[in-house]
Amino acid sequence: MSNTPFKQKNPRPVVVYDDAGNPVFNGRPLRPLGYEQMSVPVGSATMFPTVPDGASVVLVKVETAAVRYRDDGTDPTATVGMPLLPGETLVYDAVMSDIRFSGQAAGAVANVAFYGPAV
Repeated sequence: MSNTPFKQKNPRPVVVYDDAGNPVFNGRPLRPLGYEQMSVPVGSATMFPTVPDGASVVLVKVETAAVRYRDDGTDPTATVGMPLLPGETLVYDAVMSDIRFSGQAAGAVANVAFYGPAV
């Protein structure tokens, strides 16, 4: 057996905080641009209501009930899409207008925080 630590080939992107409390994503300093809480109804593809100018990273934390998302041009449903359970957080850094959410059960809520490059 080797004592070499396991190295993940493609590390998962993560938001951390520097010593001053500023968010950093994959080594890039960020600044907060806004926050929203959105309802995610069952059977309806929901997009972010407002994306602030300059947003390049978004954190989506699910509350209350599970949701599903897709960002490939097809709307998710209650049974099709990538699942996010209550308490899970999605870090998304692709085209904000492409991602859509659908609740898996009534009452799903998502807390959304937008970030952009630090000035």
